[in-house]
Amino acid sequence: MLDTKDLKNLQSMMESVMEKQLAKFGAEIFAEMDRRFAESETKFFAEMDRRFAESEARFFAEMDRRFAESETRIFTEMDRRFAESETRIFTEMDRRFAESEAKMNKRFTEFEIKLTQMDKKLDRTKTNLLAEMDKRIAKSENLVLEEMERTRKILEIRIQTVQANLDEVRDYYRVTRLEQDNATLFLRMLTGLEKRVENLEQKSA
Repeated sequence: MLDTKDLKNLQSMMESVMEKQLAKFGAEIFAEMDRRFAESETKFFAEMDRRFAESEARFFAEMDRRFAESETRIFTEMDRRFAESETRIFTEMDRRFAESEAKMNKRFTEFEIKLTQMDKKLDRTKTNLLAEMDKRIAKSENLVLEEMERTRKILEIRIQTVQANLDEVRDYYRVTRLEQDNATLFLRMLTGLEKRVENLEQKSA
């Protein structure tokens, strides 16, 4: 029979063995738990990294898609607005060019009317000038003809006077020449008489 002391020693031994077993078991359990926690943590972070990577990929893919759609919408809207603005600009330009062309045509029409009026005035002025010139030329011609006629009469009178003077000169010349001829003849006769007288004197001596 085991006494109380032996029972205590046995209980103490059993408790020591149990503590060792519990410590060993606890150590194994905690080691297994640490391993499993480590594996679980590794799997958890790996799964989180995978899911974050997938989520990030989906997020950036969605952002790229949305940015592409937004960019497409923006450029489509910009093209539409530019087209509308261009249409408005060219419409306004066409309207202003049309107004400017209409004003220019109106001014050209007014200018052509003024030119026509000026042409008419010039034609009238030209006609009046030509008529006045014809009158003055006719008057000048008449004056010239009258002056020529007066000059012709004066010249005829002067020619008649000159002709009369010339006739008088001719008559005077004929008379003078006749006198000169008579004087020459008289001198010749006188010279001949002198020679005869000299010959007679020589013969008488």
